[in-house]
Amino acid sequence: MVNQVMPAAGHPYNKSTQFIGVLVMFTVLMAAFIAIRLYSRITINGFIRGHDYVLLFAALVAFGFGTMNAAMLNGPTHFQGNWDRSWLDYIHDQYSGKASEVLYPVGVFFIKTSLLLFYWGLTQWWPLRVAVGVTWVVSLGNSLAMIFTWVFRCSPVLSFDGMEYFTASCKTDMWLKSMDITGALNIVTDVVIWLIPLPLVWKITQGNRERLLASLTFGVGALACIACGFRFYSLHKILAPSLLPPDQSEWLIWGMAEMYIAIICSCVPAIRALIIKKAPSIIGATSDVYSTTADGKSDEKSADKEKGGPDVRVESSRGSSPV
Repeated sequence: MVNQVMPAAGHPYNKSTQFIGVLVMFTVLMAAFIAIRLYSRITINGFIRGHDYVLLFAALVAFGFGTMNAAMLNGPTHFQGNWDRSWLDYIHDQYSGKASEVLYPVGVFFIKTSLLLFYWGLTQWWPLRVAVGVTWVVSLGNSLAMIFTWVFRCSPVLSFDGMEYFTASCKTDMWLKSMDITGALNIVTDVVIWLIPLPLVWKITQGNRERLLASLTFGVGALACIACGFRFYSLHKILAPSLLPPDQSEWLIWGMAEMYIAIICSCVPAIRALIIKKAPSIIGATSDVYSTTADGKSDEKSADKEKGGPDVRVESSRGSSPV
């Protein structure tokens, strides 16, 4: 009786049709920024650094997350109500959901790892390296907790697989609490990662204008923090009690946007270094703390040499800009 009556009521509104447009836009932007970043590395450094390869892997994960969910959200399954679905539809939806629950924390972790490796290579200044190490450990633990509490919240894991839907045992309370904790830690580590380099930047950069520009270069990552907050909020919205099937598209859009924006923002320092080298007049710079001298060695114009402060030398023994 339900199968005959409920479809006549229509299906809930969702944002599935917007997903492909957002995916295409961010993919084009991400590809352009990564290409410029790699060109900057080759032009200034002469080689691509290890953390660049980590970011490339993260970009592939983000793209995989986006394309898989674009296919699912725009296929027939997502537009169906629970009363329309066959067991096969449930299985496909469950596989997609589990893949998203793994790809998202993996992608976010490798983006953060790339940035932290970049910061680690900037200097041997111990306060910064301690902050980098602690943040990496917290990010790793948070990502693992996110994966295990999401994927293994039900027993069996694929509880929609056949008649096990009726006999599955799910630790819902534990999952909801862990989702709040890991989501909050995800936002906190995002904020910390974008703040970590600022003390070093202000220490080695001379002039208020240069300090402001350098701070904005790293501070642009706040956009990714905002996207992470919206993902967290939209994920809570779909958990609200409702008679209608939850709309997964909104949190998936914000999850994808968070990863893409973080990757784009992480390319900005390398692009700034390229502008300073190729066309310094664009940002009104004639020199930079990361500029190189004619003999290929870094011109370390640290303010500590004048102020007698702690040693926070920028690492550039390879004769290249660290950014």
